[in-house]
Amino acid sequence: MMRETVTLRSSLDRSRFIERAGLHGDEELLEEAGELFVLANDTARPKALMVISPLTVLDRAEVVIAGTPFESRWLAGNLTGLKRAIVYLATCGNELDVLAVGGDGLRAYWIDLIKGLALEAILEEVDRRAAVFFGSKSVASMNPGSADAEVWPIEQQKQLFDVLGNTETEVGVTLTD
Repeated sequence: MMRETVTLRSSLDRSRFIERAGLHGDEELLEEAGELFVLANDTARPKALMVISPLTVLDRAEVVIAGTPFESRWLAGNLTGLKRAIVYLATCGNELDVLAVGGDGLRAYWIDLIKGLALEAILEEVDRRAAVFFGSKSVASMNPGSADAEVWPIEQQKQLFDVLGNTETEVGVTLTD
């Protein structure tokens, strides 16, 4: 089993932020948001923890990754024929939280948009590294709870966190009830 923690020194897309914030045409708001974006870009530290592990598809509904069983027909179907899987956890980090403190609602909204960009950036890096590892141009991913319970029940996040190990120490994320 191989583990890798990835932290990005931010290089967020300013034009994407301006587009999502709807800031075209309002020079005063654009200047205020632009200053916040520069500060946030210097502050953000999106992170991911990646574990590359052997996997076994036992039958049409059960998969074992890093010795941990998962039950999902969709997961088993997607992993059939593979010998390894990458289990990962990505976060925008909590560094940007301090920038929203004491601000107004608009500032908090902008910080949330920037957090979304930071998460997208680290997910793009995870995808890039996974594609290199598997020797492919692209990879597919699944999340427990991203569809109905028959696809992959959200309760199986617990098993994913078991595979990932000490996520709080490595990337500052804990699984709660």
